[in-house]
Amino acid sequence: MNKITRYRISFVILSVPLFLVSSSFAGWEKDTPLSEVPERVLKAARAVILGFEPLEAELERKLNGRVVYEIEGVSSADGESYELEITKKGKVLKIEKGDSDYLSGGDKDEKDDDDDGESE
Repeated sequence: MNKITRYRISFVILSVPLFLVSSSFAGWEKDTPLSEVPERVLKAARAVILGFEPLEAELERKLNGRVVYEIEGVSSADGESYELEITKKGKVLKIEKGDSDYLSGGDKDEKDDDDDGESE
């Protein structure tokens, strides 16, 4: 077996486990009907945005393992569109108004005590 063939075999052998490990930490998103979003999540969204009316929701697992609801909607008070990230326990992590971040902190690497990483 020549030197190049050995390197190729070694590369393949080392690459497969690395791929499997990295793909297990990947995030995911799932469209979620508003009727399946916990009331405390919707209540938290309405508490921070005056006149907020949710239009659609996603359940999302971040790369750090945190599971959040991403709620999109419109405020009847100012006519602006909003996107919020909220934990299943109702903690608001991020607010985007139109194209700008209002409050950010939802993509931190650490998990907070409010969220156990499981969906409800």
